Amino acid sequence: MAKVDKEVEAREAPKAVSGVREDEREMKLVGAMLEAKIVDVKPQLDFTTELGFIYPVVEQSVNAKGKEAVAIVESLTDKGILKRSFFDRLLLCARCQSINLRPSTHCPKCSSGDIVRGRILEHMACGYIGVEDEFAAKGKYICPRCKLELRTIGADYRSRGVLRKCRDCSEVFNTPLLKWRCLKCSSLSNEDEIDEVNIYAYSLDESKRNWLEFELQPRVQFLEFLRRHGYEVTENATVKGRSGAEHSIDILATRDDGVVIHSVAIGVEIARDKIELDRILDFDVKAFDSGIHDKV
Repeated sequence: MAKVDKEVEAREAPKAVSGVREDEREMKLVGAMLEAKIVDVKPQLDFTTELGFIYPVVEQSVNAKGKEAVAIVESLTDKGILKRSFFDRLLLCARCQSINLRPSTHCPKCSSGDIVRGRILEHMACGYIGVEDEFAAKGKYICPRCKLELRTIGADYRSRGVLRKCRDCSEVFNTPLLKWRCLKCSSLSNEDEIDEVNIYAYSLDESKRNWLEFELQPRVQFLEFLRRHGYEVTENATVKGRSGAEHSIDILATRDDGVVIHSVAIGVEIARDKIELDRILDFDVKAFDSGIHDKV
């Protein structure tokens, strides 16, 4: 059995990398990350695009945009090659799904957007409540309702602090109702109507680096060597043994010479230390039960 002296946290199933090798763009992106040409894949907000964000390094390295770029990094994440981390949360227009939204404050009583924020005064005699600017007149405070002058705070009037007042219904309040105006379709949506989507950054799972370096480089060269010598190569082959049991072979190479079919079973182990004898014997038993005499 071939031994590769590489350190990884655990032995990984090769199907994921086999899938990467079948996708030229995935393989190219992972290769660039292994060579440190790309450190990580981070999104960049772009209001002009359909999604509202792009992955510049994916566009530049493999010429994939929008949903196509997302599909590539998500596929690599599903295969355990990339790690995903939260980057930001985007708000989407409920009508057109644009991320180009502007927050808009409204009166919680009548929903009017015609509200003013300022120091709120209350005339204690007539009970009128309004913004300080409503009372100010030629250096004095004059009640806009009863026209009396407010001379002394605490006796004629009191301050209720900085609040908001609705110009339509006169409601005074502290916390406004938040709505969102879409700058693309102009629709106005309540906060609970807005859609949300998380966007992510991606980085190479460093625990897979050594394994990937073998799988995407020496392994590929070895497979090409076999094919050049006339072998038909099957990775992760399933072979039914004479005992009736099904065995998994990392690489099965077969060549038909016209008289006899030569089969070679190749097992791959990625390990830091020497491979245990039990694993070699297990592989030998699988090959024998499968009727394969040549094994590596």
